Amino acid sequence: MLSSVLWIALSRIVLGLTPLLTLPALTEGLSPEWYGVWAQIATTLSFVVPLVGMGLDTAVIRYFATGFADEKRVRDFYSMGVFLAAIALGFLAIAAVGSRFLGSLMFSKPDLATYSVLAFIWVLIQGIYNYAISFFRVTGRMRTYAVLDAANGLTAAFVMVFIPLRYHSVALMLEGLMAGQAMFALAFLLFIYRQLGFSGISFKGIGKYLKYGLPLVPNSLFLWLVNSSGRYFLTHYRGLAEVGVYAAGFTIANVMTLFFMPISFVLFPVISKLWEEGRKDKVAAMVALANQWYLILAIPGALGLSFLAEPIVGLLSAKEFSGGVEVIFWLALANLFYGLYQINLYGTLLLQKNIRLTGLFALAGILNVGLNLALIPTLGNQGAAIGMLISFLFLAGMVFLWARRALGFHLDWAVNFKVLLSALMMLAALWLWRSRYPIKGALTLAGTIMLAAVVYALLLLASRAVRIDDLKNISKK
Repeated sequence: MLSSVLWIALSRIVLGLTPLLTLPALTEGLSPEWYGVWAQIATTLSFVVPLVGMGLDTAVIRYFATGFADEKRVRDFYSMGVFLAAIALGFLAIAAVGSRFLGSLMFSKPDLATYSVLAFIWVLIQGIYNYAISFFRVTGRMRTYAVLDAANGLTAAFVMVFIPLRYHSVALMLEGLMAGQAMFALAFLLFIYRQLGFSGISFKGIGKYLKYGLPLVPNSLFLWLVNSSGRYFLTHYRGLAEVGVYAAGFTIANVMTLFFMPISFVLFPVISKLWEEGRKDKVAAMVALANQWYLILAIPGALGLSFLAEPIVGLLSAKEFSGGVEVIFWLALANLFYGLYQINLYGTLLLQKNIRLTGLFALAGILNVGLNLALIPTLGNQGAAIGMLISFLFLAGMVFLWARRALGFHLDWAVNFKVLLSALMMLAALWLWRSRYPIKGALTLAGTIMLAAVVYALLLLASRAVRIDDLKNISKK
């Protein structure tokens, strides 16, 4: 598992840092309003793509954990992909007919209808791309996937830097992003064909997977309410410019995903295989280990990011976006709890009690909508960020408790206390350092981050929250 995590970690570092590399170009080349348009398209994509996907990618990981042993599995895999593409084309047709309505809904401006249609073309491409990824996850070909996915991310980064600075056009940027991702989706499909061959298409066999995957769709939609609906409320209460400022802060806070994405990406196929083999004790140990190391990384990450928010925003975005500083603390903490939720969610998915999960997601989504309605009219961006934090705290707590009870794992809370104490001492060291050596550029910022990492690592070792033997034993587990 460790080698897979490392390959995915390298890929996710590239993808996670890409938004930070593109943010200066986007905020320099686009006005806050047009950056808000871009943010709304990305937000809409995160809502519709899971809807189109129907949970089929998760079903592949859950049921094909032992591989593609026979022609029926290969046929089912292709059949689900074709079914997904057909649904995506149907959504695109509806979007084309109702483009002006979508323009009003997404941007509060019917004359931006063209951008809503572009968004749904991207939904088709993204849906196929995401589904293809499930093959790499279930077969353990993490190196191939990591290289191709990182190349896709770097291609997207080039488009998002060159086009805004040269042409100042969101439409042209979208077309470039879609063309690049379509190229890599095709590369994924060709690789899969070379590995599996082709056994025809038959929709008779996909009912089992839809029965598992479809109950997950409302989960994704309710999760979208928690994670992204605040931008829609901001659009209608405060305007696209306010959304652009919020999105800039959100992009920086989203660096927190680097701490959990490599772990969660690899964890689900691994524990699914162990579960199918009846090794439930090993599943509990893996989930506990993932939780512990995630907290070791994420707690100092959230606190450090919040402390350095002002110089980071100053370096990475134009002055018009400086208001993004005020939301980073809330969003960094929200992402911390989002990661905790994501890791433990996979433990609950093994139980195949997806309807119960849906009810939990519905409560979290309704909670977030209520918080948005109460907080955004008066607090604006901060209201959206605080609502997201409270909602993810609720969701992470409930999923964690459920997974712990169902799987029977335990965390060492003495270690977590030492982690928190070490992170706070790291902040104190950062404060002393910044008072003596103010951050004036990228080099001093990088040096400050490296210093914080070294101080934190030494504090962990000194407090015995982490021991050298622990590091040696990770690969064995």
